[in-house]
Amino acid sequence: MWQRAWKSLRRGRRGRTLALLAAATALAVGVAACGGSDGSAYSEQASEALAPALEVRDRAIEESQIAYRDRARVRSLASSDMAVRALGEARTRLAAIDVPADAAADHQRLQTMTNQTLRQARVRRDAYARDEVGDAAIAEMRIITALNGTAARVDPALCETLLSADERDACQVHGDPGTYERQLSDLFRGFAAGFGPRVGGVPLAGTDDEVVAYLEVIQPEVTELLGTTRADLAELQPPVDLADDHRLLLGYLASTEVIARQITRAAQAGDAERLRELFAKSGEPFQQTGQDLSERGQEIVGFFFASG
Repeated sequence: MWQRAWKSLRRGRRGRTLALLAAATALAVGVAACGGSDGSAYSEQASEALAPALEVRDRAIEESQIAYRDRARVRSLASSDMAVRALGEARTRLAAIDVPADAAADHQRLQTMTNQTLRQARVRRDAYARDEVGDAAIAEMRIITALNGTAARVDPALCETLLSADERDACQVHGDPGTYERQLSDLFRGFAAGFGPRVGGVPLAGTDDEVVAYLEVIQPEVTELLGTTRADLAELQPPVDLADDHRLLLGYLASTEVIARQITRAAQAGDAERLRELFAKSGEPFQQTGQDLSERGQEIVGFFFASG
């Protein structure tokens, strides 16, 4: 996945992620997916509450990229101010909703996510005020991490409204609660929510120095996430028909963790050439694991390996 990020960086174009206010946008539509007797009324109120954020979504995404390319800071800062105001208004309206019992847990998660994204929108605004587009990239990544992390924890139908169309396979859960299949499904849904935005959040139109600065901050988080996911996976007891997939996934996480540590060292050394080599190398275990998974393994975690 680093390999894809680096290629996109050198072409000067964005991938899917870093849609700053896609969280609020999708939520306005998405809460309608909640079930329950009062689900429809709740979804309508939530949509109205989050409507202010919809107006600034496309402009925020576009102008943040303009800032990376030509440092048009004033335009991006104006958009950032609008995003902060919109998210603040959305948070206030969301908090005022009379929430039915069957929507309470997801509503709380949405409120938490809105608080997190508002804080990061302020960080992004302040970063543009200092003309620090690298810091802005990190804030954008954290917005998407908050969104994807929330999506991984809510009802699958609601999850689908929080993610883009090409990511919605990550919302599917597999197996009954307590089974290996469900544990593996939940583990990789959470892993993907934290891993993808971080490795895809490189400031794609930034300078080599900005890429290095981003990686110095983010790579330790990536390495930690790989290590904890690998440890959690090692605790699971696979059934016979998934034992080979289990070993493959452990091997993928271990190999990628080694490469992640090497990327961290290269970033700390400011070695852009070494980073390019490692990004290319990182695609090998990712692609091989995706190819070697069984049909059942593909059903459960294939969404992650299809993302590259």
